[in-house]
Amino acid sequence: MADLFGIKRVSRDNNRSDSDNGSYHSPFEQVDSCEAWAKANGHRIVHWFDESDSVSGKTVERKELQKAVAGVLADEADGIIVMKVDRLARDMIGGLLAVRELENNGKVFIAVKDGIYGDGSELSQLILAVLLWMAEWYLKSVTKGWEDVTRRRVANGVHTAEPYGYRKDGVPGPNGKLIGTRRLVSVPDEEDWVVGMFERRAEAPRPDGTTGPMAWAKIADWLNEGGIRTREGGLWGINSVRRLVQSRVYLGEITSGEFVNLNAHKGIVSLDLWQRANAHNRNVLRNDEATYKLTSIIRCTGCGVTMRGVGTKNAYGHYRYYDCRRNHTFGKCPAPARIRADVIEAAVEEVFRTKFLGPCCDRFARGEVSTDALEAALLEQETAEAELREFLVSDSTIEMGRVLGKSWVEDGQQARLARVMEAREAVAEARNAVLGVALPVNLSEIWETLGIEERRAFLADAFEVIAVQRGGEFRIWTRNDPSVPRDLPGRDGTRCLTPIAMDNAPAGTGEAAA
Repeated sequence: MADLFGIKRVSRDNNRSDSDNGSYHSPFEQVDSCEAWAKANGHRIVHWFDESDSVSGKTVERKELQKAVAGVLADEADGIIVMKVDRLARDMIGGLLAVRELENNGKVFIAVKDGIYGDGSELSQLILAVLLWMAEWYLKSVTKGWEDVTRRRVANGVHTAEPYGYRKDGVPGPNGKLIGTRRLVSVPDEEDWVVGMFERRAEAPRPDGTTGPMAWAKIADWLNEGGIRTREGGLWGINSVRRLVQSRVYLGEITSGEFVNLNAHKGIVSLDLWQRANAHNRNVLRNDEATYKLTSIIRCTGCGVTMRGVGTKNAYGHYRYYDCRRNHTFGKCPAPARIRADVIEAAVEEVFRTKFLGPCCDRFARGEVSTDALEAALLEQETAEAELREFLVSDSTIEMGRVLGKSWVEDGQQARLARVMEAREAVAEARNAVLGVALPVNLSEIWETLGIEERRAFLADAFEVIAVQRGGEFRIWTRNDPSVPRDLPGRDGTRCLTPIAMDNAPAGTGEAAA
């Protein structure tokens, strides 16, 4: 009997939906598969290393994996077991070196679904090398594919969503996808309101006869009182107005990472007006608040006021918290909340990934949001990915490769991968249109590389209010949620305590350790 360390890993749940789609296996499925094989072959798994929601598998320099390998080499176990080779690594050289190190020390590596059973045979070594190469090739191809699709979309002037003031050129086709250039064209009835926002932010009359920038809240009031609604049909707020005025899309530009198109469509405002409207913006973060990504959207339920980021140090290290200010100029909070920053930030990011980054996220699954275009795009993505997987593992592909050569296989892979990339682009575009939040098509892939300010911007786009109750219970309201708390302190001139009720809060968010 061999004692084994098990490794279960999921590189974010983004863009993965069901465990039966061939590319995604839940941690529970991985455990069940490995446990069943071990029991059937007289072995036992003595400990599981959980890398769910871990960093990318393109590296073997992962904390839990390194702990597992070190433990095996220290004779705490006889080897490592995974469900599939790509749960170990998607880097061929790093993965092979890790396995070779285990085997050179008399240890075993087992990949249940791939038929690698730690017997050290030449066949097992060949299977392992091929599978790791395929995993590495797929990772590189997907990354390049995302870049190619994004570059082409930006160059063609295609925006992922329809920001207020614009609509996409085209008419719905049979499958729900727009037929036309899909470039942004201005909407006359909305264009005047967009210009009005910029003009008021650039310079507006004041009661004392002077002029100056109008506050974001005042601009929102002007829009709401005029009966104007956001593209999603909701009321305007501070964040929605600020995002619009700070967006360069109204200059005629489209930007996605390093790709920029300065003449993607006709701008609504001039460069001079855009610069004057944004000349007054400043970073209001102070001290170490710059390290807190939920600043401005996290609030205490006891008083409704935004919480501040604070840091404490002791002999054991430095700790970050979100803390209610307790004493305000308009009253004292009756139930001040406090919560560890790392805990609530991780929970909020997980909700963000679930709700906004996966094409089959929970809001779609529950039927809360859906369109024919989105459903058609999801079906096309599923079909394209299934075709690519079938091509990669098919016996006929191997046979045809022997007959027609390696170039035939590579051409077939690239053609099918291109179809997958196009399908994912269509899903992202349809999803953004439904959710009303314009997110980069490859955000799930680059999220870990983003800085605090970039993540803060995306979270503020997605969420209207994050409310924390004393004891650690919290609730999250997405943007334009009809039940989002209104008239909170600091908004629309509200200067009184406004406790946030949890009774009618959205489900799906819960408790965190305070």
